[in-house]
Amino acid sequence: METPAWPGPRLPPPPWLLLLGLLGAALLPDACGRSHWLRYFTTGVTRPGPGLSEFTTVGYVDDVQFVRFDGNGGRGRMEPRTPWIRDNEGSEYWDWETQKMRTWAQSFRVNLQSALVYYNQSKEGSHSFQLMYGCQLREDNTTGKGYWQYGYDGRDYLALDKVTRSWTAADAGALNSKRKLEADRTIAEREKAYLDGQCIDALRRYLRFGGPSLIRTDPPSVRVTRHLGPEGDEVTLRWRAFGFYPADIRFKWEREGEDMSQKMEYMDTRLRGDGKFQKWASLRVPQEEEQKYVCVVDHVGLAPPFAVRWGKGQKFRGAESSRGFRVFEVQAEAGGPAILHEEGSRAPEATVGGAGGRGLTPGVIFALFFQFQVHPHPSGSSWGLSSLFSSSPRPWSGSSSGGRGEQVGGRGEEGNRTGLGHQRKGGKSQ
Repeated sequence: METPAWPGPRLPPPPWLLLLGLLGAALLPDACGRSHWLRYFTTGVTRPGPGLSEFTTVGYVDDVQFVRFDGNGGRGRMEPRTPWIRDNEGSEYWDWETQKMRTWAQSFRVNLQSALVYYNQSKEGSHSFQLMYGCQLREDNTTGKGYWQYGYDGRDYLALDKVTRSWTAADAGALNSKRKLEADRTIAEREKAYLDGQCIDALRRYLRFGGPSLIRTDPPSVRVTRHLGPEGDEVTLRWRAFGFYPADIRFKWEREGEDMSQKMEYMDTRLRGDGKFQKWASLRVPQEEEQKYVCVVDHVGLAPPFAVRWGKGQKFRGAESSRGFRVFEVQAEAGGPAILHEEGSRAPEATVGGAGGRGLTPGVIFALFFQFQVHPHPSGSSWGLSSLFSSSPRPWSGSSSGGRGEQVGGRGEEGNRTGLGHQRKGGKSQ
């Protein structure tokens, strides 16, 4: 399938890129001893009929969405989602990001059409193509992890292996794209260079813009409730954490030191309206044995972690565990809620993640992102995304000095890149 040419002006390097090397990390505020992420998520959805039905990109710094693009029908603009990005970027920045996303929308349309052929699917259904990418700044202000992954119909499709500079196909259909990408080894090299360089520069810059609103730490408040089962021989202990930031949180139920995570039920981390998070986890236990169970909670706002246990006829009480965390016993009247949080802490909100874990697998992320595409994660980038499927991609070409924004749809914030295709001089691709 031939990829259509995408005419458009060759954009000059955005002026904000020129400042990154001068500012560097010297002006980066105290990161409060934790790592930070810049991530973007882009989703194109097609339904019966011509063109894309929906095209959305969102960008995140840590757990804060700061930019968003809704480009249905080939229109739309990249828009600010926080005061700190709105107040620090001028019209040239937003024009640059808008042009990039409109070009990406065309690329996603071509990719979706080709994927239907690869998977022998009908054009009558609804399908999605996704990109997510991001970079990490460690606690010591050095470059950490980075990822660049594609998804199709809510499942893993293709991922960059930064170590080997190769591409990993999730299934037989994705092998077609893998072969096209690996025909030019410089593509993987460019992606890695972006993640390790320009993306990190952009992240440092946004952390300066956001200041305290991004580097804050809000410890969780914890609530424990007890619910009698219908048969009367079992009870459900439910632990809730709320009002916390950032979203990353660890938790597990234990019975006398034994990990009970495999038997518990939990809710993925949820964002509240105030920018904080919440989460809960429950466990069915034999009646009269509630005292044998504790829920261990670990969050960057807690030092050290603490455990919460349902108490019977006791007041709030803290004690040191032999394993290094604090244990609290809580009591509530008539099975009502008991709330525990340390003095000076603020109530957190639920967080996202698996049982006892801090993250989701890429496949789950793609599925969740597709399901909630109107409010996804990171976004934005300054380069054109060439066709992942076409044998002769013609990406939109811009300045090669660009950086990266974060996840969806493409690439980073600062700069311009050609994604999966070859960049040509003079605004053409080869």
